[in-house]
Amino acid sequence: MSALFVDTEALGALADRMARTRDEVTRASALVGDCAGGRAAGLVSAALADFDDHWRYGLKRIVANLDDCQRALHQAAAAYDQVEQAIARAAAGD
Repeated sequence: MSALFVDTEALGALADRMARTRDEVTRASALVGDCAGGRAAGLVSAALADFDDHWRYGLKRIVANLDDCQRALHQAAAAYDQVEQAIARAAAGD
């Protein structure tokens, strides 16, 4: 039987990287919004506005998924820590 090992620090670090990615994606959306701000003319402006609508919808989904993953990773790390502590207490006879 092989031992199971979970690096809870790595889970936390991954969650933090997801939060930074979410922030970077959110900042990038401002660039798209600037392009669709009505400065372009005619069909180009309409195409940019349509793209911006789809971009914002997709961005909301990406951000929500990143937030959910970040929370889940932090919860998983905490749960693994609790299990490890419970095993250590049980092994010590507590």
